[in-house]
Amino acid sequence: MPLTPMRTKIVSGNGSNVQYQYDELDQLTKETYSNGTVKEYSYDGFGNRISTKDTSGG
Repeated sequence: MPLTPMRTKIVSGNGSNVQYQYDELDQLTKETYSNGTVKEYSYDGFGNRISTKDTSGG
C-alpha cells in the first residue's frame, strides 16, 4: 500500500474530469476522461509499462 493515497479523480475548473484506476501493485491501468476517451496501460513482470491503448471519445 502506498504511503500517500492514490489519485482516483481530477475535476478541472471547466467541469471536465479524469478518473484513474490502479491494479493491485498500484500501477495506473486506466484513465477515463469525461469526453469519452479511455487510455489503458499494461505492464510486464518488472513493472515496466509495455503497452498503451488509447480509445478516443466522441
